[in-house]
This record gives sequence, C-alpha cells and structure tokens, in this order.
Amino acid sequence: MQPVLIIADDLTGAADTGIQFLRTGSPAYLISSVEWPVVDFPEPPGVLAVYTHTRHLPAGAAAQRLKAVAKYLQTFHPGKIYKKIDSCLRGNLGAELDALLDACMLEAGFIAPAYPGQQRVTIHDIHRVNGIPVAETEMARDPISPVAESRLSVLLSAQSRHKIGRIDIDLLSGDVRNVISEVRRCLEKGCRHIVFDAATQQHLDIIAGLGATVFDTCLLAGSAGLAISLAGRRPQYTHGRCRMRSAAKGTVLWICGSFSHTLAQQSDRLVQKSGCPRFMLDPRVLAAGPETREHAPIVRQAARLLENDDLVLQIAAGGEKPIAPPAGAILAGLAKLAAGVIRTRPPDGLFLSGGDTAHAVLQAIGAAGIRLCSEPAPGVISGTLLGGRMAGRPVVTKAGAFGETDALVQASERVFRASRSKPPADGLPHSPPGANG
Repeated sequence: MQPVLIIADDLTGAADTGIQFLRTGSPAYLISSVEWPVVDFPEPPGVLAVYTHTRHLPAGAAAQRLKAVAKYLQTFHPGKIYKKIDSCLRGNLGAELDALLDACMLEAGFIAPAYPGQQRVTIHDIHRVNGIPVAETEMARDPISPVAESRLSVLLSAQSRHKIGRIDIDLLSGDVRNVISEVRRCLEKGCRHIVFDAATQQHLDIIAGLGATVFDTCLLAGSAGLAISLAGRRPQYTHGRCRMRSAAKGTVLWICGSFSHTLAQQSDRLVQKSGCPRFMLDPRVLAAGPETREHAPIVRQAARLLENDDLVLQIAAGGEKPIAPPAGAILAGLAKLAAGVIRTRPPDGLFLSGGDTAHAVLQAIGAAGIRLCSEPAPGVISGTLLGGRMAGRPVVTKAGAFGETDALVQASERVFRASRSKPPADGLPHSPPGANG
C-alpha cells in the first residue's frame, strides 16, 4: 500500500490533517522532521504526517527544510502528498509551497485554506475567521507568526517567487467545466500557484476532485477542510485501527501553551466543569527556566496535586499587553517544567494545546511521535505516544485558536473519560496558592 504523506509546519496541524486519512490507510503516525532517523515504526505507515516546525523560521530556512523533508518522504513511495497550511494563514506559505513544487517536480499548487466547518472561509479573495477578515482577528497579534494581510492572493504573492492565479467563488459555484477552463488558462499564463475561494465543503470537494483527477500533477495545499474532501475520494481501509487505553481511572496533565484567547476560554470551562486545580504560570518565570528559584517548588506542588486529580498548566497571558520575554523562551520553559512534573509523577494521559507547545513537550519527555487514533471533536486529535517515559499512554492535541468553548471538556469526557463532578467551591476558575508567580 502506498502511504499518504502530509507535510505541515506545526504539530497540531499535522495531527488534525493526518487523522482525516485514517480510514484510507492505517496505521497513521505523526512525527517531527527532526526525529525520523530514530523513529522505529511498529508497523509500516499507511499515513505519515510530518511536521517541520518551520512556522517561526525565516523563509529561506523554512524552504531548505521543506526540500530535505520532501527528499526523505520520497523514500516511502507515496501514493499522495498533501501540504497542510494554516487555516488562519500563519507561516511561510509561499516559501514552503515553492520548495515543494521544486523538490517534487510538480506542475503547480492548488491552495485552499478554507475550513467551513470551523467558520474559516475565503470569499472574493478575503480569508475570514468567524466572519472577520483574518488580519483583523487575534491572528494579527500572534507572537510567532502574525498575519497582516487578509487577501489570500496578495499574501501569497508577497511570499512566493511565482505568479499567482485565482479562482473566485462565483466561478466555483457554477459549472465545473468553467473552473477547469480557467485553471488551464492560469497554467498557460505561467501561474505556478492557484488560490481558490471556498465557503462550503462542497466547494472544497470540487477543488479536491480537480487535484485528484484532471490536474493530478498539481500539489493540493489546504487546511484539514480540504484534506477531508481529498480523503473522501480515496479507497477506504478499515483494518489495524489504533486502540487506546483509557485514562478513566487515572489523572490527566493538561498543558495549555498557546497564547490564544480561544484556548483560555476553553481552559476556564474545563476548570469550571471538572473542578481540577490549575497553575497560571508567570511567563517571566517560565522564560527564566529551571534555574529560577520558583521552578522547583512549582514542580513539586504540581506533582503532588497530580497524584489525586487532573491538573492544568497554563501560561498567564496578561490580556492585550505584549508578553515581555520571547515566546520561544516561554514555551521552552513550560516544556521543561512539564517534563519535571511528568518525571516526578507521570500522569495517565496528556493533553497538549498549541503546536509549538506540543512539539516542545514531546521533545522534553523523549517522545518520538504519536500514533493517531481518532478525532473526538473537530480539531481535537487523540492518539498514543511513541517512545519516551510516556510511551503507550493516551495523548490529545489541539491547535490553540481552534474549537468551541467546550472543546477541552469534550476531550476529557470522550477520550480520557476523566471528567470530575465536583465544582470549585466558588464556581470560578481557580489556581493553587502561589501559582501565579
């Protein structure tokens, strides 16, 4: 069986896209591009989702890493390569797509980042999140990859060295033969990337169909939304599904490292619903690392709490004010602190939100990757850890700025089955004494 290969610039994107293809090939693995020389797959992959951790890199460095990844993945003789891009347009879209076209010798890229099921659509070239142009949302303040342009073709033109074509929603909503004719005109004019509007899953179905049949020498690039449409066109495979052991009778460590307001609301709801304790961690303390005097006491107290209950570790973001330490230093500190807690008292399950957070934590605990198992809620991906101290234990990943307010509650109830019935005494989110640093 020729595997499906997914290339994403961050871990959670690779997870929520790779899981869409689980029915078309199994097992499905998620690994980092820096870990593959040491990954020992229990079985040959039917789906392999590789995250390159390039969203934060300069464009040139990201392109070089993509070329190396493409060369490595060709050794798997893939049946299909899919480039996952952020549904909020973050990252080095143009540089990475250019690199893949060159490395894989593909004719052009079909780019459709829309994910209608999560209110992310592109209409008349304007990419919107919950109805708002993306550059006017919290994505404009993303600490790692801020988005300053909502027009998809303009953003890509600024990042790519190739000519850009565009298919408007009015054309896409009509006769598909007209879409085919316009795509061919774009290619004849020398366009190497073609961006597509999309406001419904049916629009994405059309784009996936064109990329899988009429224009099969083109690279399909999009969010999990386009991946759903592409996976729906592939033969179904129903054997060898991942079986997860439950954490129902144990504890779960919830690590919330994204600076997203969405994740903060989801964490609040989890704490309100379950009554589990939460550490709101001072980003300055995290950035200072294990050397700071506050680090060891937090680890000890967190480990004690984790003996009897779930525990949330969350960065205290301080409203709209920019956080003084670099985001990378904060996340590295969070990963080291979490690894210290896990060494002291390994939980029975692990939750990771924010792609950079998830990557840092997996590295800190020695995990080589994740075997993907299910998607219990949109963008919430469950699996089992490969390698390291937590090998074989359940893990859930979620992008920070993604999902409904109850997303973490749903993960608790549907994956870990560890939700608690007791509310906090005051009915409000709370933290252990001294946790705010």
